[in-house]
Amino acid sequence: MKKKSAYVISGGVMGLAAACELIKNGYQVIIIESSGSLGGLAKVKKLGDFEIEKYYHFVYWSDEKNISDFFDENRIVPQIRWRSVKNALWSGGQLHSIDNPVSILLSNFFTLRDKIDFIKAFLKLTFKKTGDGEGMLAIDWLKKTFSPRLYDILWDPLLDMKFQNDKYSLSADWIVTRLNQHMASKHSFNFGPTFGFITNTYKYLFESIDAKLRRNGEVWLENPVKEIIYQDSRIVGIKTAKKNFEVGVDEPVFSYIPLPNLLAVAANFPDSAKKRLGLYKMVDVVCLAFFAKRSLSPYFWINVGDKNIPFTVIIEFSHLSGTERFGGRHLVYLSRYLERDKERLWQLSDEEITEEFLKHLKKIFPDLRSNEIEASSLHRSVGAAPSFFKDYKNNMPPKNFKEISNLYIGSASHIYPLDRGTGNSIKIGKDLVDFFIEQRKKQL
Repeated sequence: MKKKSAYVISGGVMGLAAACELIKNGYQVIIIESSGSLGGLAKVKKLGDFEIEKYYHFVYWSDEKNISDFFDENRIVPQIRWRSVKNALWSGGQLHSIDNPVSILLSNFFTLRDKIDFIKAFLKLTFKKTGDGEGMLAIDWLKKTFSPRLYDILWDPLLDMKFQNDKYSLSADWIVTRLNQHMASKHSFNFGPTFGFITNTYKYLFESIDAKLRRNGEVWLENPVKEIIYQDSRIVGIKTAKKNFEVGVDEPVFSYIPLPNLLAVAANFPDSAKKRLGLYKMVDVVCLAFFAKRSLSPYFWINVGDKNIPFTVIIEFSHLSGTERFGGRHLVYLSRYLERDKERLWQLSDEEITEEFLKHLKKIFPDLRSNEIEASSLHRSVGAAPSFFKDYKNNMPPKNFKEISNLYIGSASHIYPLDRGTGNSIKIGKDLVDFFIEQRKKQL
């Protein structure tokens, strides 16, 4: 008896989690991916003689079960190690430790009023009330919680560089959840954050899933979707660069691409569906990864609170992963979110962005010499992260449309109010398939 077929658009972590869940439920899966390999933002590439993840990934305590279970299901032993790390802020031409309340209290950079306001904010977050920030804008909540001056120092440069003008409509729920998740990643005896990392990267996981998919369906790489064809209340076809797929009456289609991308290939969808998809925005990312011969600082994560610096964070990933896997080298990422059609930076070549990033990095670390940087690689991603507007909680993107019977939708926009990450992506991918299975059962 021929297996039922299901289509999955996107070979990122969400799509792969969904594909595995569909195979478990007896489906043959056709996965359609625009790039040349599976894995999305977590894919692995060569930098010099070593393999790195294109974008930095670390594990929160709350992510561990989703990630470990997903590795186990695909017969790969998860190797997650945990380390406590230090964080800092670059502001006013100096680095300031922001690991814990004690480091804030001992700092000469913050005024007495700042310190009192920070401790009040810390206690408020520690003993938070359910729903704090609900229905508020992020800017209003941050100014109320941390004080206007602390907002200007700690938050405004970061919101400005990550969300640009969208910061004025950003929901407070996202900020509150992000802070609570960060605080939950601390040991009880250590105020500093403790994160996990995958010691063997995601490479072997993706290779295992690729083999499973080819045994139980089809994998189409370098095959962007051109149009999803709607007719008679369902999806009847998917036009791609390499093939036009005819979707059968009982065949579901799962889309895990960013919602603006879905809207772009939904020309003949019902107007109501297109209007709903048009609500959701994404921001893009530019990220430079490089090896340094020595450590830049004692900090894993440095927030850059200076709008004249073209990147928002410095992540010295080797403080989490160690240097052994890189032959003693220190892996560093410099990252910046932006709207590509509004930013000069995106229009520059990879070489020009690399030069600009490293030039400004030397303003923060003036003793860093060019010959101490061994290898570098610049990565860009369109639609890398969602932007959350006020009252987003009551306007969550749908999992499907009543007008389109066989289309199921998951994306980073569905993760709200959690932060997008591997663990949450796995959950979104699986949960949407479970939602579909339950719907089918009710229809029988």
